[in-house]
This record gives sequence, C-alpha cells and structure tokens, in this order.
Amino acid sequence: MAVIVLRFDDFQANLNDRPERCPYCGCQVLQRWGTGAKNIQDANQEVGEYHRYHCNACQHTFRHYAAGIDKTRLSQRIRKLAGMAWALGLSAREVMDIFKGFGVEISYMTVWREGTDLVEQNKESFGPNLPGRYSIDKLFLKNHGRGIGTSILVDLGNGKTTLLGRMDEVDYRKVLDWLKPVLKNLEIQVSLIGTDTLFNRGTD
Repeated sequence: MAVIVLRFDDFQANLNDRPERCPYCGCQVLQRWGTGAKNIQDANQEVGEYHRYHCNACQHTFRHYAAGIDKTRLSQRIRKLAGMAWALGLSAREVMDIFKGFGVEISYMTVWREGTDLVEQNKESFGPNLPGRYSIDKLFLKNHGRGIGTSILVDLGNGKTTLLGRMDEVDYRKVLDWLKPVLKNLEIQVSLIGTDTLFNRGTD
C-alpha cells in the first residue's frame, strides 16, 4: 500500500510586504496607520499580524494581512484542507471530527462552503458527480484492512499529522496525477512514502 503525504510548510504569520493598491479605488498612494494582531486558529493557536492603511484618494482605511490570513479566525490553509477532505468523499461531520483531533473547531458550513468552492474550481477533475474520480472509501477500508489501496496522510508541520482515509485505487500514480491539479493552488506539497516507512517510524 502506498501513502500519499499532503505536506504543509510550518505556519508563518509575520507580515513583511505591503499592498500594491487600495482595494476600493485602486490608488497606489497609501499611508500606513499602525499595526495590529489577531488570534488565528491553525494546527496550533497562532497570532497573525496585520497593518492598517489609509488611501489618500478615496479616504478608505483597510487591513492588510499576512499571507494565509484574512478576516476569519481560521487560517486559509486549514479551511482549504477541510474543503479538500470533503471533496474527497468525507462527510462534513467526519471532517469536523478530524480537525477536533488537531484541536481545531471548524463549522459544518465552513467545510461545505470550502468543499463546494474547490469542486467548482476543478470541474474538469471532479466531473459532474461528487466526490469525483477518486474518493476516500470507508467501506473499502472496513473490508480490506490496511494492506491494500492508497492512503492519504496530512502533515500540517510542527509534528502534527493525521490519516484522512484510504482509496481503493491501488495504482498510486493515478491518484497522484489526479490530485496535483486539484492541489495546485492550495500550497500543498505532495510526496509519497511506502507502508513500511509509515508504520515503522510512526507518522513522522
């Protein structure tokens, strides 16, 4: 059995750039009006930084967040991962339970919204019927133990990993070819390890 690892870089919350233009009028003349911080839920509780700017043209003020952070309390990668798990065939409740194992509280509607958005952006890969060409198969997992198929493991960095589930496709190369375009905008590294490596070393 092959194991496909979806690996995230460690979460970074530092802000080291500035907006190119005002989101309201497009003006490039902006004045910074201070710095703030907000609590962000990722694999760990993080503090995300933002700068506040004032537009000289339209007089609007707005926040500019560090990459991967926006006005919500969850990091963007956590929301995207939840949507991907749903798109691969897990129910919203199952996704919520997986994230509880990380210590992350995520709502049913967030899972559903992120999942449907991901499917909409990848119509060619998913086709007209959910969950798409490949999916996590609970019945297959129950009937075949752990020695066959292709497993999907998520590594959020900081030593936190979890097994999303397993597909009944034994040719991992087909699954990899299908996953790559789906994940291309999610900033997820895709790698492969063998069964012996996974279970002899734990989930490192």
